[in-house]
Amino acid sequence: MMLATLAIEIILAIYTFWRYKLTAVTRIVVVLLVCLALFQWAEYNVCEGAIFLDNLGWAKLGYIAITMLPPLGIHLIYEISGDKRRWIPVLGYTFAVVFISYFLLAVNGVKCWCLLG
Repeated sequence: MMLATLAIEIILAIYTFWRYKLTAVTRIVVVLLVCLALFQWAEYNVCEGAIFLDNLGWAKLGYIAITMLPPLGIHLIYEISGDKRRWIPVLGYTFAVVFISYFLLAVNGVKCWCLLG
């Protein structure tokens, strides 16, 4: 199921990039779909066997991808609504960078508990 979802998200990202004029909204949508696909790929590699990275590396990558979803969603809402106040999306990206930094730099920022068997 993870691989099917990954394929759908990648196909939708490519289609959106190819089909629609590149505006701020389409760029955000493509990045959202890529982050969702990246999370699916990371989740698959954590659960089914690591390709290129170890399980912890894939878990960190998954956390990074999923951490970007809320600020991207908020930014998308602001772009669609035409709201000119930019401090809320900027605040969202700032919090995302703080969390991503923690996941990457803290010794136990991400713990991978994999139950195999």
